[in-house]
Amino acid sequence: DYIAFVFVQTRFSNIQEIFEFIKSTPNILFTTKVMGRYNILIVAALASVNDIDQVIKYVKGNQQVMNVDFCIAGNVVKVDYHQNLEIKESEGK
Repeated sequence: DYIAFVFVQTRFSNIQEIFEFIKSTPNILFTTKVMGRYNILIVAALASVNDIDQVIKYVKGNQQVMNVDFCIAGNVVKVDYHQNLEIKESEGK
């Protein structure tokens, strides 16, 4: 029910090693290398918001990881046919 975006910072020389390590992280949907403050972006599926703790502990368990930040999206819905999407005004307006 939740998607976590996990941002990993490491030294440039360690990116490939960390990238390979992270691929084996539980519940990973997608992993990519990025440029900027963070070197790696992880997209993970979570059954509960509390499951982020396991992912963060696993990633931080590698001594080459310098910093980890994340954000979580809740109640994720995949919309394949946006023309079927109905948006209704809230009654509590």
